[in-house]
Amino acid sequence: MPEIEQKSPTIADCICGIYFVFHRETGRGYVGSSTNIGRRFREHRNAAINGSMNCFHRAIREIGAKHFEWTVLEECPSGILVDRELYWIKAKNSASLEGFNTVSDPKVYPFGLVRTPATIERIRQSRFTAKKRKFSEEACRNISRGLTGRPVSDVTKERIRCAQIGKYVSPETGHKISAAKLGSRHSPETIQRMKTAHTLRWANIKSQQHGQTTKAR
Repeated sequence: MPEIEQKSPTIADCICGIYFVFHRETGRGYVGSSTNIGRRFREHRNAAINGSMNCFHRAIREIGAKHFEWTVLEECPSGILVDRELYWIKAKNSASLEGFNTVSDPKVYPFGLVRTPATIERIRQSRFTAKKRKFSEEACRNISRGLTGRPVSDVTKERIRCAQIGKYVSPETGHKISAAKLGSRHSPETIQRMKTAHTLRWANIKSQQHGQTTKAR
């Protein structure tokens, strides 16, 4: 992974206005506004270091900050920052696949956020790639160890249960699940919960049957 430089660009902290960051080789850029542009650079840099998945921060992290150039497009009062940012986003076309901005109108962010078609396409592509991703056996073991013993809330358990209702399981998967459960022993607390659930399930079935019999009469 490219190293992310710790030094700030030669932009004074006192500048209030609109800035533009662009990749020198491709010209893809990001338009932003701040009452303190030098400080804003450090915030972007720290977000990239800390693993932010924003496409601009991800580009800084993966390509390296030294491949980007920072410029001040316009100095302006803080009261018109959003309006001028909107103007420059359109002028630079940075809320498209040619740029890194994820919203075309900063006035609606974060309330009433409307993503641009380019951002929606980037999200779709990233999720499509994630579905194809295959973890190594070592990564799977690490994930398994990390989840072992992790407490699960009742709300999460209910969501998992509902997600499994009506879910098709292939015969091969069924055999694997059965083999994995062979020899496993439930704790007394789990056995009691299973008994309670079984009793409630049968009580519900009988109640439904009784209701249907009453209606038939």
